[in-house]
Amino acid sequence: MLDVVSGTLIYGIELDEIFSYSIEVDGDMLMVTISQDGEQLAYREVDMADSGYDNSSDFMYFKAGIYLNDKTSDDDDTAKVSFYVLENDHENYDDESNLM
Repeated sequence: MLDVVSGTLIYGIELDEIFSYSIEVDGDMLMVTISQDGEQLAYREVDMADSGYDNSSDFMYFKAGIYLNDKTSDDDDTAKVSFYVLENDHENYDDESNLM
């Protein structure tokens, strides 16, 4: 995307563009990848060891959705998100009967 005011090339995802992201967890490491058209746009690793969320007896979950964050906070503000595919894969769980 080109900022027409400054002429600066800005990398990002515009409204109505399709992109994908992957969230992976391995031990205390959380890895996030953002891709578009088969090209990796961003990758970040976060060590969650000292985050307060590293207790192996607490189960974590991810939510798919949208949080409307704007500057006006008007009551009639709206947001829209479309998910074309959601995939979920879990490995190394003990017997699932122990989850409750």
